[in-house]
Amino acid sequence: MARQSLLRKYLLIATSILVVTFLSVYLIQRTFEQTPDPTVQITGLVTEESMVTLVIQDEPSTLDPTRQESFAERMVCTLLYQSLFEDAGGSVVASDLIEQVKEEQSILTIDLNPFKVFHSGRRVGAEDVKYSIERAIRMANSNSPKLIRLLEGLKGLDKYLSGATEGIDGIQILDGNSISIEWSGDINVLKRILGLPQFAILEKTTLLQNEEYGAFVAEGEEPSINGTGSFRIIAWDDDFLALEPIAVSIKENANRLEICFDERLDSILYGLRMGEYDAALVDTAIGEEKTFFLAESEGWKALSSGEVLYMKTGIPKTPEINKVLILALNRSSLRQALGWERVLESSPELSAGLDQMEVFYENPEIAQSTWEQIKDQQIELQIGYIQHPKMELVASTLSEEYRNLGITAKMVGFEKNEDMEIALKNGSIHAYLNTYYADSRLYQNGAYLQVEPLDIESGMKYVPLLQNEQYYRFGNEDDIPLNLSKILVQ
Repeated sequence: MARQSLLRKYLLIATSILVVTFLSVYLIQRTFEQTPDPTVQITGLVTEESMVTLVIQDEPSTLDPTRQESFAERMVCTLLYQSLFEDAGGSVVASDLIEQVKEEQSILTIDLNPFKVFHSGRRVGAEDVKYSIERAIRMANSNSPKLIRLLEGLKGLDKYLSGATEGIDGIQILDGNSISIEWSGDINVLKRILGLPQFAILEKTTLLQNEEYGAFVAEGEEPSINGTGSFRIIAWDDDFLALEPIAVSIKENANRLEICFDERLDSILYGLRMGEYDAALVDTAIGEEKTFFLAESEGWKALSSGEVLYMKTGIPKTPEINKVLILALNRSSLRQALGWERVLESSPELSAGLDQMEVFYENPEIAQSTWEQIKDQQIELQIGYIQHPKMELVASTLSEEYRNLGITAKMVGFEKNEDMEIALKNGSIHAYLNTYYADSRLYQNGAYLQVEPLDIESGMKYVPLLQNEQYYRFGNEDDIPLNLSKILVQ
């Protein structure tokens, strides 16, 4: 009996050892199956389309944005480029994405920051970098006449775009966090390509590009103009970028486009001459109006996550848009204007909290007549705002700016946004201040940018609130009654 009991004990131990061994071998095998071979040489071109997620600074003057380029093409060809280097020459490694770049003859080895993530939360890996560079080179090698014109000012690319033999021989993924790039020819040309403005690391998503319209649509949907839309750059001035939609559809209950910008950046437009700013167009989306009232506590909390101030105006809701104007704002300066270490002064040399605000009028005849009366001080310029201590601070500052220009402006407080809408429609106010906010769940507290339709062909006019003459004139000069001021922030 004792011998049988001992035998059963040994059999149980042996069985346990076999089970543990089997499970260990299985788990090890699964691990190796799921781990890509870090030594595989990967060549060829990836054809998937995706969205732009990361952009860091380079000198914007290397491109001529006033040319009539499709914005979708610009996003594919230019915003594709994530600056692996912060300066145009490619000597300073960007600290937020790249830990180090090692150069050995014709090979660059790039080590990524292991903590950098996309907006989706997924970590940026070497596969994303490889995919992005290959896609960028494929676009650059397409010899598209528009693309050549877009990039012809970049030194070193003229030979490559004209069909020279230089090109990427291969991109090797060393591990999940490092890649090496082998380039045939002058490696400075490769560094120049990697240092192009707005080189973007792309995350492979389920979004495809509709080639006909240049609009991004979800995979499985029929191609249509109801995507994120495509735009044509019609002006790029010191203070703003103006875009014209090529194929955009607006919902019946919407009268504007929403443009989301990366919340990491201190400025949301290129070409600002008031400081050294990074800038990025991260995503475009047509959507519902998202207005938070400052009188509500939740709305006020949203202000600290990248709120944007704008002048909302009486624009009719139309299915088509002729022109749109992106207003230039500086988010960090805006926070200062609303009470965070604020210093408000009337000096064009200071950084702008509100680089530009527009007052639109639905009826051009009424607009011109009304503005003439305002200039002659026959009537007061009436601007509404939501009653809140910090909004009152901004309203009083704006009123003082008008007074300095010899214009009488009255700031009218409202408790509800709906009341301001009614007052705007019945003509008791000419415009009103409001706020936009970013959906933190989607864009990690990124700053939204207000965009208003501007229909020149129907005679709609606007009044730019600027002290200098550095702005683009839509239509004839007579369309702009007066050059006003902007709120300026130290």
